[in-house]
Amino acid sequence: MILNGLADGCIVINLDSRQDKLQQTKEELEKVKVPFIRQKGITVQDKTLPIRYAGHVGCGLSHIAAYKKALSLGWKKLFVVEDDIVFVDSFLSWLPHIEECFRIAKPLCDIFYFWTKDKPDNYITEWVSKIGGTGKTHAMILSEMSMRWMISFYEPVVNYFLINPDYRENIQRYNNEIWIIDQFYKRHFVGNMWATNKQIIYTRENFSDIDQSVVWATNTNTPKE
Repeated sequence: MILNGLADGCIVINLDSRQDKLQQTKEELEKVKVPFIRQKGITVQDKTLPIRYAGHVGCGLSHIAAYKKALSLGWKKLFVVEDDIVFVDSFLSWLPHIEECFRIAKPLCDIFYFWTKDKPDNYITEWVSKIGGTGKTHAMILSEMSMRWMISFYEPVVNYFLINPDYRENIQRYNNEIWIIDQFYKRHFVGNMWATNKQIIYTRENFSDIDQSVVWATNTNTPKE
């Protein structure tokens, strides 16, 4: 167990080409005493797709691979992170408050984010809120049910998209519904998503190697607290 029992283990998603980022992430996780297993990031080699869209698919399938690995190990709760995370100095002091959220939400807390850009639906405590929008997939805790559900539904949809030319013709229309994994969470886990009221895990850079796009929140010029 890690994070005061909030999760059974941690998996870091990391591309083979970015061992530098893996080392940086290892150093961050050591600060909060979290051991981890590495999941190789997936890249989609499909020149018929715009780079960013292929990147989103690769990002989503990388998360699915991490969920499969966690379930194969018998984990009920997974702390999954991408390789660009930075913890605020006060991170460990937040854990008891997140534990309280899990006690309140159980068993409905399927996905827990360490911040969200969307306005919370319901402030549960001064530390944690129930959310209806998307959180930051760079660091999150997922339940066994949510991992199994995503494997059963997200992965087949994405694989169908990759081989079906009709979807290619409607690439803009299906943008948020098909291959962007955080939008998939938002659509299918409404009511069962929670987040901290303050961002306590940042991203190190403002560009994601996995999904080949600019991320919307970074730790640039933001002091640790």
